[in-house]
Amino acid sequence: MGGSGVIPRWKLRRELMRVWQQILNMPMRIMEPGRKRRYDQDRWQKIRISEGALPRADKLCLFLVWQPGQLNSSVTSTLRFLQRNGYSVLVVANGGLIDAAREACLPLCWRLLERPNFGYDFGGYRDGVHWLEHESIVPERFLILNDSIWFPLNQDSDVLSRLEGCGFDPAGLLLHTRSRYEHLNEKRPRGSFIESYVLLMGKVLYESEAFRAFWRDYPLTNSKQLTIKRGEIGFSKAMWDAGFNPGALSRRSFFLEAIRQKDDDFLSRTLRYAAYSDDDLRVECDQLLAAGLGPDWRARVLDHIERTVYRRRFNTSFCSASEEIFGLSFHKKNRETLFRRGRISFLRAVDDGLIRVSEAETLAEIRALSHKQEATSKGDGK
Repeated sequence: MGGSGVIPRWKLRRELMRVWQQILNMPMRIMEPGRKRRYDQDRWQKIRISEGALPRADKLCLFLVWQPGQLNSSVTSTLRFLQRNGYSVLVVANGGLIDAAREACLPLCWRLLERPNFGYDFGGYRDGVHWLEHESIVPERFLILNDSIWFPLNQDSDVLSRLEGCGFDPAGLLLHTRSRYEHLNEKRPRGSFIESYVLLMGKVLYESEAFRAFWRDYPLTNSKQLTIKRGEIGFSKAMWDAGFNPGALSRRSFFLEAIRQKDDDFLSRTLRYAAYSDDDLRVECDQLLAAGLGPDWRARVLDHIERTVYRRRFNTSFCSASEEIFGLSFHKKNRETLFRRGRISFLRAVDDGLIRVSEAETLAEIRALSHKQEATSKGDGK
């Protein structure tokens, strides 16, 4: 993926935003160590622990939720799915739950831990891990999950069993890789990390000093960017450094390998349900669809797809193709432009029968968020 030496505008904007976020985070870097010490001094007096109705199993899931109102139907759907797959669930609720949500949650979990909303998802993960350690609980498999995704899209999904058998430890749904290093095909791609909305670990990793040390020393922060750097990226790095084998069921190179094996009908369908946040790529996609099949059409489409996924996320830009290839049965709730447009394409694919969502309530939640975001974007003139 060579270049002409001129930095594309999209890449320049991304780097400028990165520098701006670093400037904004400087006060937090100074102030938050003291806030963490104050939080830890009496954190167990601030945390409410309730006993759920279900017994503890050998497989355990720490399910982090932020549910300030009624418990979403998709959350109860996730809890039922975990139970069906043999996992007992420790629900960690950032910000706590209202009484009605607590009453809906307890029949479907093993324990409920309600904590102040400090530290984003990794703050909740940390308190959950520390409580399990205090209780001397060592599961055979330990799954970390959060409600920033709708998961699963289908109750009959086999994604958990595939995670359990994939050979990675920790294992996730998507390995985020840096485009500049993707072509090297290294066992430990530089700058890569497992996206942390789903993380599965075995007993050896769970009992390791590296795992304990990561959570013992983790610096809580209310900065989203610092949480990604210290938590999401930091966890994968720490496990690699300790000799473990982080990996995921999907990544950019896996997608490109698979798409090259697909026929022209699949490629055409991939473009019809594509989503873009870059106007040049969107225009190019429209031109390819309008051109129809020709002697060089396939090569041009594959080149377009490759350039797109080296710039943007493959599973959002090409959500229908990604779900058909990997069957990961999840959809992110992110509100950024590409995700918002990807959600529109996702719902078109659902309506046209290309993606199946088994739970009507989950599909209704996805539609509601999409409608709300579209109304907001039109009101802002975007």
